[in-house]
Amino acid sequence: MFDLVIEGGTIVDGTGRPGRRADLGISQGRIAALEDLGRAEARQRLDARGQVVSPGFVDLHTHCGLDPKHSRRGGSMNYIQQGVTTVVGGNCGFGPVDFEAMMGDLECIDQNTNLAMMIGHNSVRGAVMGQADRPPSVAELSEMKRLVSAAMERGAIALSSGLYYVPGCYAQPQELAELAQTAAGYGGFYSTHMRDEADSVEEAMAEAIAVGRASGLPVQISHHKVAGVPNWGKSEATLGVIDAARAEGIDVVPDQYPYTASCARVGTIMPRWVCSSGDEEAHARLRDPGTRAQIKEAVVKLYKSFYGGELERILIASSVIEPGLVGMTFAEIADQRGAEDVYADMAEFVLELAKDRPASCDTMCTSHSMSESDVERIMRYEHTIIASDGWGVDVGAGHPHPRLYGTFPRVLARYCREKALFPIEEAVRRMTSMPAERLGISDRGVLKAGAWADVAVFGADTIADLATFEDPHRYPVGINYVLVNGKVVLDHGTHTGVWPGVFIPRTQ
Repeated sequence: MFDLVIEGGTIVDGTGRPGRRADLGISQGRIAALEDLGRAEARQRLDARGQVVSPGFVDLHTHCGLDPKHSRRGGSMNYIQQGVTTVVGGNCGFGPVDFEAMMGDLECIDQNTNLAMMIGHNSVRGAVMGQADRPPSVAELSEMKRLVSAAMERGAIALSSGLYYVPGCYAQPQELAELAQTAAGYGGFYSTHMRDEADSVEEAMAEAIAVGRASGLPVQISHHKVAGVPNWGKSEATLGVIDAARAEGIDVVPDQYPYTASCARVGTIMPRWVCSSGDEEAHARLRDPGTRAQIKEAVVKLYKSFYGGELERILIASSVIEPGLVGMTFAEIADQRGAEDVYADMAEFVLELAKDRPASCDTMCTSHSMSESDVERIMRYEHTIIASDGWGVDVGAGHPHPRLYGTFPRVLARYCREKALFPIEEAVRRMTSMPAERLGISDRGVLKAGAWADVAVFGADTIADLATFEDPHRYPVGINYVLVNGKVVLDHGTHTGVWPGVFIPRTQ
């Protein structure tokens, strides 16, 4: 007898093969059969007639984990509503350093989704060196290697870096290569938010590939983009760089979210040298009239070039300091402030928001810095994995990027069904078996006998994202059932009250 049978659906198994009509039988949390099970005994049956039955989506790039600002119940309702059954945290160089303590904390938290974690270079460097803008000493590098080894031994699935952010931006290539070589002794891969995704994106990609070449680790290019109006069209060149590396034998793969806008802390608009040596030094620089003028000049230059002079492209996504401005664009804020020189005024506004904690200011901005043609070119690239770059969020909290609610349904609805960039089987593959393979997980991301029963059931013609930049807190439609480890977690949009997600450690 099966615990559960999903009957009447079209099986899209995650491999890219054409869908086929079959029932799916589940026993003890795993897939036991894919065949006609109309006469089989089952404790529960789900009707999937006219629906697609696919593996649950695997989100390779999230910031989920144990951040207290997120829901204590796994912080992933926005993911389960998309059909996501496994999330990977610790991306962009940030996350827990003490994996043993993290494992203990996880035992106290109910999880919707399965969770894997990376060990982040920024967090490791910060724990050892703070925000120092210099190479590590021999002793400091040794301690960083020890922390990376300890995390990998306790199940970290990869080493991540965030070279766009403080303090990772102060690291030189040799430091990254040595830490990646340490991680390589345990397997996994090297995931990087590159040092630059704009004017120097090709050079930054070459640096990432060099780390893979030196360490032997596969390389994951996080949320690949070419940002800034002057750089639109460069994706053709960056994808060529990836192809050249792959031809050399280096396993390089990009991931991407399907939007023209990104989201980051407001302090990232400022030059990175502002934050070196810590918040106290940064605050002192912002108080010095000459240095402050220099910083403002750099920010104004960025606005005029990077955003094409259009302050409508930037809006406040969240802010404890200025909650009343959440959801407003910089153009609207400048108008509200009665600014004569809107660029100078917005530069001053940014400096005021970030003056106390430039590197970690709580205010987040969503900015439209990419072209739709680049988004489509990167998505069409045969090695691109779909990922959200999101995090667990409670409905109504702030004004987040809509990718937190809509990434996976958006690809299926907009880019697969409407724009026909690729067939549904290929779209599902990019969301399931491709990221699972990168994670080294052979029993998730596919529908096959023996695999864990992480499953999404959705309508190919009805699935759609509803979250927008104006109204982001909206769940998608068209997803009928989501199962995690054989348990029905979502039933036509309603949470069933079970929390079957588990921690997935790296395996050799």
